[in-house]
Amino acid sequence: EHSDADAAETWLERAQSALPPPPAERRLRARIAHARGNLNIERGDVDQAHSDYVIAANGFRQVGDTRALAGALSNLGNADLVRRRFAEAEARYRESLALHRANGDICEVGVSEGNLGNLHYDRGDLDGAAAAYSRAIEAHQQSGRRRFECVVTVNAGSLALARGQFDEARRLLGDALVRLGPQPNPRTAGFATVNLGMIA
Repeated sequence: EHSDADAAETWLERAQSALPPPPAERRLRARIAHARGNLNIERGDVDQAHSDYVIAANGFRQVGDTRALAGALSNLGNADLVRRRFAEAEARYRESLALHRANGDICEVGVSEGNLGNLHYDRGDLDGAAAAYSRAIEAHQQSGRRRFECVVTVNAGSLALARGQFDEARRLLGDALVRLGPQPNPRTAGFATVNLGMIA
């Protein structure tokens, strides 16, 4: 029995064997590496995913595809964060953020700010996390991407809870649950509900 991951790997191998001439070849190699990185994240192989994302980022940088580069850098930063390499993660996130701003990708600006919030949280910089989450929420409100806004709002509520700001945590988490609607993402809604249950 073949898994979805096996099927995806087979597709990537076929794409790799049918590469066009340069410079399109360099862009496609970068896309394949990026897709393979995502696949390895799904498999739980963060180290291999990190290597794939490095190849992807270098390829996108060579061909000048700044939007794809920003996405690869974001995922590379996520891999660095999982590996507790905070300085490297911050550098990736900040470069990704700058590219998204230059490209006018407001939703992705919110994603990058949210990533920085997670980084600050994990590093113990709660003030920095709160500021980044606030900027992320504002960006997602501007872009109209409610689902992304709710995810960051739940993270901000969790942060408020960790800081003992119970009224603010209750407000943020409750607001996120309302905005998620009648068919919410189970993971986001579950996390919000669990955190609300911890408030006296």
